[in-house]
Amino acid sequence: MATKTLAPHSLESLIGSETFRLYCKGLVSEEVIKDDDKQIGDVPSDDKFEVQGCLHRFCVECIRKHVQTTLKRWKPADCPASGCNSELEAEDCEGFLGPDELATMTKRKRESMIKFSERVYCRECNTLMAKQSLLEYTSSFFDGAELSGARKCMECHIWFCINCGTGWHCNMTCDEYQKTESYKTSFKAMYLSHAESEGWQRCRECNDMIQLVDGCKHITCRICKFEFCYTCGAEWRNKKATCDCPLWD
Repeated sequence: MATKTLAPHSLESLIGSETFRLYCKGLVSEEVIKDDDKQIGDVPSDDKFEVQGCLHRFCVECIRKHVQTTLKRWKPADCPASGCNSELEAEDCEGFLGPDELATMTKRKRESMIKFSERVYCRECNTLMAKQSLLEYTSSFFDGAELSGARKCMECHIWFCINCGTGWHCNMTCDEYQKTESYKTSFKAMYLSHAESEGWQRCRECNDMIQLVDGCKHITCRICKFEFCYTCGAEWRNKKATCDCPLWD
């Protein structure tokens, strides 16, 4: 036997028998043992998956794990073959993914089509919308939408404030509304108060809230991959800090 490093290429690139089963279980990395006498092409057709568009083939268990891992990393699922950019479609994965995973897959694809700075999520139904499309939709109901910050969800149709992320506060500025008892007792207010007391930081690129329990202060946002200092929020550039904060406490 000879040892060979294999990129996730196609069904024929992998090997059969015991190593194949271990690879599917995540117990063998891409450093697999090639055995020319035992090919994965002998796997029953029901256990094979072919990516539409590029026709790369993989075992179902391998492609399932690939998709699940990719979705957890907040990315759209694509073909794992080296150098291939073909996207996996949710309808092609219905045979091995559950309803929630399929919905997440569709959501990740929609997210990938909208820049991080242009994404808006409804506070009620969590529907993703592009800022400009949402503004145009809301303006068809309310002429003062752009200046006021009022927005109407394109899915569930509730009104909310795009500036402070709360329900729409008619005839009140964000500052005025945030002084009311209604706001102070809201989940959002309590969440932000807790985040501030714990020293959590927001990614300034995508606005995701990040909690660091301990460890290095160099943060890479899991959503948009923006790199910054957890202590002061300063951007890291070319893997280097732009502030003087210590990396460790």
